[in-house]
This record gives sequence, C-alpha cells and structure tokens, in this order.
Amino acid sequence: MNTKATCKLEPVVKSEFGFWSGLAIVAVIAAMVWALSTLFSLGPTWEDALFTTAVIFSALILTLRPAWSSRALWRDLAAALAAHLFFLNIVVRVFVANSIKMGGPWRTLAAIVEGILILSILWRRNVSVRH
Repeated sequence: MNTKATCKLEPVVKSEFGFWSGLAIVAVIAAMVWALSTLFSLGPTWEDALFTTAVIFSALILTLRPAWSSRALWRDLAAALAAHLFFLNIVVRVFVANSIKMGGPWRTLAAIVEGILILSILWRRNVSVRH
C-alpha cells in the first residue's frame, strides 16, 4: 500500500493581465464616481454611497476576470449594479430623512457582506460553469 501523498501540479498560464491593468480599471471607476459627484453636486451621503459602490464593483470586476469574455457576466453584473443602486437609493433616502450618517464600521461590514453575496452569485453563474 502506498501511503505517500502525491500532488500533480499543472503549469500556470501566464496572463497578460497584471497590476497596471487592474490599477487602470480602478482609476477609471474612481474617475467616473468623481465626475458623477461633481456633475450632479451630490451631498456627502450620496458621495459616500457612490464611493462604496465603486469599491464593491471594482473588486467584483477584478475578481471575476476569468469570465470577462462572457456576455452573461456583463449582463449579470449590470443587473447586480441596478439592484444595488435601487436598494442603495432606498437606504440613503431613509438615512437622510432620519438625519443618520452613513459610514463607519457598519458601512464597511455591509459592503463586505454585500460584495461576498454578489460575488458568490456571479461566480457560481459565470465562472464555475466555464471550468
């Protein structure tokens, strides 16, 4: 009986995508958020909400790199963004109406939970079926 553990390692395929490409994506999304907040003269609560959205969706786009060639990914990502913005609109209106500040550790926790939830759905629908 052979009790030695064996491991077969597959060669890693070198990708053209790297740090600078990821940084460019984040920079473009940050520029879009800045342009929206400047163009529409948004208040601090909406600026915080847009910043949180940019952070969540930048991370999602970079993480879902294996499925970028799939149209279904971009359709699902657009649907997730639309749902996120719909619920965000409700949350921001409630916070503004009740003079509650949006921020701090609770916003960070909510962003992490939401990001993981969206990522798990999009990964299962778009990445795991491709491999």
